[in-house]
Amino acid sequence: MFTVYSKLKCQYCYKKFPTSHLTFDHVIPASRGGGTSWKNVVTCCVRCNNKKANKTPKEAGMKLLKKPVMPNW
Repeated sequence: MFTVYSKLKCQYCYKKFPTSHLTFDHVIPASRGGGTSWKNVVTCCVRCNNKKANKTPKEAGMKLLKKPVMPNW
């Protein structure tokens, strides 16, 4: 049985948000060659996405909760 989660964690600040308040972030920015793939995209809140901007997590001083992976639904 598939379970739908109403809240997910931002992968940078680790807080839980309703899915409607989350966006996705390219770990390696798309403008810098990072593609839109399961290995480069994570869930994050708008505040963290704006803070990270066009930087890598290291450049922005932010640490990922988990590395991006393809879900195993």
